[in-house]
Amino acid sequence: MDPFVEIESVTGLAVPLNVIAACIGPTLVHIPAGRVLYSAGPFDKPSMQWGAFEEGDLEWYQSANQLDPTWYRRPGLPAAEMYEFSITLSAPVPAVMSKVADIAGVPARLGPSKFQYYNPAGLGVPVRGRVLGSW
Repeated sequence: MDPFVEIESVTGLAVPLNVIAACIGPTLVHIPAGRVLYSAGPFDKPSMQWGAFEEGDLEWYQSANQLDPTWYRRPGLPAAEMYEFSITLSAPVPAVMSKVADIAGVPARLGPSKFQYYNPAGLGVPVRGRVLGSW
């Protein structure tokens, strides 16, 4: 069965086409309790639908995970300060696990494709951590 159809049936939420395009070799998994996942985003990041592994700095979040800074720029406002966010799963969470696909218009990925997790309902409440820099 298609893992995106499966996660849609589990969560009741549609998976956008840009999410599907960002994934190589997707499969439905249940991430075990206790796993810590990371992402980057602005100060007020409300949810964490994507999670992966901790990176060293903002450049690695951008290039290793194909994070596009234009997703966070707000017209008429200064560059957005970016933070690292994490979640520690308290229970198993269903997610689509895949490798990171190259996204058109984003700087080329550094190194081999990494694993990432996606759940349209979110993986948990993100906890803001260190400042990574500004975009």
